[in-house]
Amino acid sequence: MNTLTIMTYNMLHAPGDRLNELTSVVNGAAPDILACQEITDVSGFLSLCHSTGMHGVLAHANGPEVMEADLDKDLSSYKLEHVGLLSRYPIVRFEAHKGDPRIMFRSLLEAWIEIPNFGLIQFFALHFRAFPGPPHALFKVREAQALSALLRRAGNSNLLCVLGDFNAWVRGEGYDMTDQMTRYPSDHLEAIQGGVTDVILETGLEDVWRKIGVPPEKAPGTLRDRSNSTVDHVFVTPALGNLVAGVELIHDDLSRKASDHFPLLARFVLPN
Repeated sequence: MNTLTIMTYNMLHAPGDRLNELTSVVNGAAPDILACQEITDVSGFLSLCHSTGMHGVLAHANGPEVMEADLDKDLSSYKLEHVGLLSRYPIVRFEAHKGDPRIMFRSLLEAWIEIPNFGLIQFFALHFRAFPGPPHALFKVREAQALSALLRRAGNSNLLCVLGDFNAWVRGEGYDMTDQMTRYPSDHLEAIQGGVTDVILETGLEDVWRKIGVPPEKAPGTLRDRSNSTVDHVFVTPALGNLVAGVELIHDDLSRKASDHFPLLARFVLPN
């Protein structure tokens, strides 16, 4: 039986001084494909690739994530959070899409990976913004629309996966917001409570949690400190959705220490 394990993991300004912990989490899960967010140390990322035995590519950030009012300040001391993709299989081609840098702090990483005895799968790895823009600017939805445009450009690709930290919930999930978040503009609140993921689902992609029959309100949280918040997602085309065999989060002491997000894994059984 051929299997494929895909994982997304926000590594919290990584690898930093947590390279050993992050490596242990990744090696323990043994994903074939790994999308990782908040890579701030490029040399550490190369060490992560080496210590996991995986090929790696990066999409460099457009700029640091800051509130709109701070964009005119000196940002040289702020960390850049890059998006990475690691693979045990050949990365045939990849491209970083910057979008509108004022709206998108991080590039979208597109990669084509050759899965042995199966074929090419097209991946989009991402880390959407957490901060709101000005009221009624629809920054988060516009970020999702930039991804949607790339998906439409992909045309008839029936083997496609979009994964990462969306900083948004699927509509109907339990929402766990801080007091600060409830004071955000109404368009931002609508976006994080389903507006962003609605845009993704409208492209025809499927959420792997829903595919295996877990209702939104029962989805386990991917944030370490907010137990019912699932902001990390894996979306796939129906052709891949039909092959989903299981979805899980790695909740243990090591993953709690390694990052403020738990890794999300989706397992697929591929035809012989």
